[in-house]
Amino acid sequence: MRTSKQQTIIKPKKAVKRSLKDRLRFDRWQLAALILLVVVTVSWTLIAMGNSTLSVTTRTLSIPGLPSALEGYTIVQVSDLNGARFGDNQEKLVKSIASINYDALCMTGDMIGASGDAQPLYELVDGLNAQKSKPMLFITGDADPDPIESASGDDGNVYADYINQLIARGVTYLDSPYEVEKGDARVWFTSALHLNVNTSDYLDAAQQRCLNAMSQGDADTVQMEAYRLDCAQKLNTAAQSMQSTDVHIALSHTPLSDDFVRSLQYAEGDLSAESQDSSRSNQYLRLIDVALCGHYVGGQWRVPFVGAMYVPDERLPRGGWFPDQSQVKGLRRSNSVYIYTTSGLGTSSAYHLPSFRLFNTPEIVVIKLTAKLGA
Repeated sequence: MRTSKQQTIIKPKKAVKRSLKDRLRFDRWQLAALILLVVVTVSWTLIAMGNSTLSVTTRTLSIPGLPSALEGYTIVQVSDLNGARFGDNQEKLVKSIASINYDALCMTGDMIGASGDAQPLYELVDGLNAQKSKPMLFITGDADPDPIESASGDDGNVYADYINQLIARGVTYLDSPYEVEKGDARVWFTSALHLNVNTSDYLDAAQQRCLNAMSQGDADTVQMEAYRLDCAQKLNTAAQSMQSTDVHIALSHTPLSDDFVRSLQYAEGDLSAESQDSSRSNQYLRLIDVALCGHYVGGQWRVPFVGAMYVPDERLPRGGWFPDQSQVKGLRRSNSVYIYTTSGLGTSSAYHLPSFRLFNTPEIVVIKLTAKLGA
């Protein structure tokens, strides 16, 4: 007897359905992951492009009584580079600035920043020197290395190495007022640290400190006080030299407050530059026309249609949270003084955020002066 075996294959329908469901679920996760990857990639690309793209903001300021020789006088302001790079050897940044027909370049602090790496700044200065020869003015910011060494060198030089490097490249460190003549007119550039200072009293105090240092005989102290005396003498000379027709531009890393501007008007009083010359007890610099400021970097991360949610300034209401947007960036007026606060070029260590700018394009500022009203 032969027995035949019949093999029957039963397909588990339920198992097939479950497998298909699992595959669909897996496919949905793959799709979600792919969409997330695309969103992250596109977002990061846009952020990278936004951080490497440069915007140029131009503002024309009406200065009553501006001498004709200064009509159209143009100042470029850059600030808060903080080690950022825009192409090899700052090629993009150099090209953008060099394309502007300007009379002076002002750097308003944190151009080196907390890293202490001055090379990106050197590349910018070297690139501009290769393009054109214009005055370059420099002040330090709160994150920059100390510009003055605690001990002077053998030659009596008290500057930090990076300041000496900048000076060798033709940059003026603004530790005393700087005068630019154009035709029969003059423009003064000063650090805001020199405002509201009675220069006569300041000079007297510097002379006394220098004498005391010499009597003590410490070489480093003598060199330091000699440097401070030289700065005080230059400041006092500027106060006596400034005329009411001169234009006065102040560089301040931190934006000037309205209270500070009001104190400037009070300090100067009603005296003209000529009457100050004959009054040694009131040797203040004349009232500024324009203040160029930085520090806030526009809030670093900005919310579209809202602006900055925070800026690092304890002087502001709420400690800088939800600030008045007119004070964060751009042009505003405080009494008769124009104040321009640039959003700068790089990122700031004052924000505890990842080091990129969000909805906040790096900015080069162009300030043009005119005697025309309503410009």
